[in-house]
Amino acid sequence: MCVRLPTEAEWERAGRGRAGRIYAWGDEPWDEERANIERRIGHASPVGMYPRGATAQDMSGLHDLTGNVWEWTLSLYREYPYRDDDGRNDQEAEGPRVVRGGSWDGNQRDACCASRLRNGPDSFDADLGFRVVLSLSF
Repeated sequence: MCVRLPTEAEWERAGRGRAGRIYAWGDEPWDEERANIERRIGHASPVGMYPRGATAQDMSGLHDLTGNVWEWTLSLYREYPYRDDDGRNDQEAEGPRVVRGGSWDGNQRDACCASRLRNGPDSFDADLGFRVVLSLSF
């Protein structure tokens, strides 16, 4: 077993689901009651504060994949198309990593599940965070 950051592909599948949702909750129009975004609160919020923004049940109702904090992924930043055999998921490789999900300090466009940015692994900011996955192998 291994506890690690999700790869970019894993994060995106969790956020978008099989249907390719726009936001973690689905394709319904933007709703400020579903995510901590656009400085409404002015800081990161406790996970689950926006229950209407959780993913659909096909992904077990994950919270805060839209907004709150940009989430680190294991993957090095590489251009699309995504190829998991190009070394982007090498844990030992150096370089900027992908962050996903938007943040409380961002806008609606950043909060779309397809939105991605790169950050150096030594970056620290109040709008960065992470979630972990428990992997049976990697």
